[in-house]
Parts: sequence; C-alpha cells; structure tokens
Amino acid sequence: MSNPLATKNTNNLVQLNEEKRIEPLFGPGEDGEEHFRGLVVNGRNIELTLDMPKEEKALLTTALKDLTGHSNIDSAVGFLLNTAETLCIGGSASDLKYLISFLHEMKPADAIEAKLLAQFLLLEATAAKLLHNAKHADVILHGEFNYKHSMKAMNLSQQVIQSLMKYKAKGAQQINIVHMNGDSKAVFTGGGCNTKNK
Repeated sequence: MSNPLATKNTNNLVQLNEEKRIEPLFGPGEDGEEHFRGLVVNGRNIELTLDMPKEEKALLTTALKDLTGHSNIDSAVGFLLNTAETLCIGGSASDLKYLISFLHEMKPADAIEAKLLAQFLLLEATAAKLLHNAKHADVILHGEFNYKHSMKAMNLSQQVIQSLMKYKAKGAQQINIVHMNGDSKAVFTGGGCNTKNK
C-alpha cells in the first residue's frame, strides 16, 4: 500500500507533500531495557538497520534533512543522539523527544542552524540546572558559584542566538534611520557606527 502523503519525483525518491513529523522510536534491547531503535516519520515506524528498504531510507533521509540539515542519516541521527544525551533533562527518551520537537518547531534551514539551536538548548538547560542548584544549595558559596555560572550559561545562550540571527541574515547589514534633522540630514545606524549623510 502506498503512502497517501508521498509522491514520486523523477529520481524515484519519496518526497512528502505535507510537513514531516518525526518522533523517536524505542524498543526493548537484549538487556530488557528500552533503547533507541529508529524514528517514526508521519506515523510510520522506520527502524535503523543496514538493510533498510530504499523507500524508507529515502523518507527518513528527507525528514532528517528537514529537521537537522544533515543529508546523511548517520550524521543526522548521531547529532540528535549526542545532543539529547548531553541535555540530561529527563532521561534519554524524553530528552530526544524534546530535542526533536524543539528542532521541528524552530525549522532550521541547514546543519549550522540546527547546531546553533542545539547549542542554545544545551546552554539553556545548563543554566536552568545551575539555577536550581543555586536555589537548593546548603552552603552560600555553593549557591553563589552555581548562580554565577548559570548567568554565564544564559549569557552564552544569548550569544548563540545572536550568532544564529547573524547567520540567518547571511551577512546582510541592517541600516536603521534613527531620526531626521531639520536641515534634511538623516542619522543612520548600522554595523556599530553612526554616520551622517545628506
């Protein structure tokens, strides 16, 4: 049975007509614990195996490229798993779901945007954890240490967002007219300097 959301293009690759929804797929491992097994793309379970069917591989490649900017399945999945493992918010399954949901919502245009968004998310999670530790510290010095480092992590997260905005602007300089003088001289700002122009 064919996927009603899919159409074939001239290269016989599956492309989705609607937005792709991705969720992690977990299953029991040999040790009885839940382990990452693959991804669910628009309700379709796709297990990551070496002998993955061509149609599933094309569907997964397209969905992961839209989500992470990576066109290689291994690098995209590695990026997701490594970032989720570093988050340490609620456990590997919930962290991976949170990361995928965040990237899906933010819609990065390429791998660099996805990486910057992941760095922002990691720094925000670190800042929140440090603030929590500062609040519950038994010793004042521990509280001050955690608070100081949480502020550093928050500052870095804002720098990452600024870097993302600069990257999205592709180097375009923004010029704003601040005000007009009575003698037809406009004051412009842009690139951190003020110049007068007639």
